[in-house]
Amino acid sequence: MFNGTVPIEIRNLANLVTLGMAYKTTLSSSIIPIEFGNLRKLEYLWMTMTNLIGKIPKNFANLSSLQHLDLGKNNLDGPLPQGLFQLKNLSEVYLFKNSFPDEIPTSIESNLIELDMLMNNLTGSIPSDFEKLNQLKVMILFSNQLSSKLPHNIGQITALEIFQVFTNKLNGTLPPKFGLHSKLQAFEVSDNQFTGDLPQNLCPGKTLFGVVAFSNSLTGTVPESLGNCQTLHTVKLFNNNFSAEVPLGL
Repeated sequence: MFNGTVPIEIRNLANLVTLGMAYKTTLSSSIIPIEFGNLRKLEYLWMTMTNLIGKIPKNFANLSSLQHLDLGKNNLDGPLPQGLFQLKNLSEVYLFKNSFPDEIPTSIESNLIELDMLMNNLTGSIPSDFEKLNQLKVMILFSNQLSSKLPHNIGQITALEIFQVFTNKLNGTLPPKFGLHSKLQAFEVSDNQFTGDLPQNLCPGKTLFGVVAFSNSLTGTVPESLGNCQTLHTVKLFNNNFSAEVPLGL
């Protein structure tokens, strides 16, 4: 069992590839040692719920081999390092349930597959560079303070399966091609300020199980395609301005 703080001696393990210290709740509150940024061979960092405080060191942008970063359920704050999402090998990022008060870095060159930053204090917009993430399967950004419109082509990411941005301050119209080119499973955009139509083709991939879009200002009709979506088991559209017609099958 670990006690005390995060062992700073880890900095000396120059050939370290995997570091897993998750759920070490017996550790005292401690910052991430800045020397961790020198572990150039590190591929997997898992430190969920280890009483981390302070900022992610800027030199994490030097972790050129990093593929998996999980710092969820800590008390981290401060701006995210601008170079973090420029790491070419980074594919899985889990920073959920922290207190990041800043914007998501706008320059993204990582080949992200899964991104989970739920329940932080993120502000600003979702960067337009998200449109380039053609391998992105999971995008979870709910319960933040994000605003502005969604990037127009974000709905055309062919790998996208989970899209959860509910409980933010996002506005504008929903990109109409959501689901048309991907096997979308969950589309959850409730409790925002979206206007216009619900995307018409959320279920062509026949994998959709949930559409949650309540508490917006959406108009028009509920797409007839949802009535033919046999995999669908959750639809929540209340507190909008849809017409009274509901597709057969719902």
